Amino acid sequence: INFKCIDCPIVYNGHVGDLDLIISPNPTKDLIHIKANFIDQKSDKPIMITIIDINGNYMFQQYYYHSLPDQINVSHFESGGYTVIVHQGNNIQQSKFSKI
Repeated sequence: INFKCIDCPIVYNGHVGDLDLIISPNPTKDLIHIKANFIDQKSDKPIMITIIDINGNYMFQQYYYHSLPDQINVSHFESGGYTVIVHQGNNIQQSKFSKI
């Protein structure tokens, strides 16, 4: 499955706006940490994290409940650029990182 999203809008509670989605460290060799200010920890809606490569190929997709994971291991990814998409309910945001 390929997913292509070029300049996807940032949506928060159904409105386009500015949200914080931070991927660190960037660039990375092995692990990334994700922080997002729009995650509702009281919600029963799952948090979906998707990582796609520059060609739109899914590299990682996982559902979480109530909070984001402490870290995601990307050590097996090829060097290059990736997009992280975090989605919960009507809220979605993306950010990019580089794997070295």
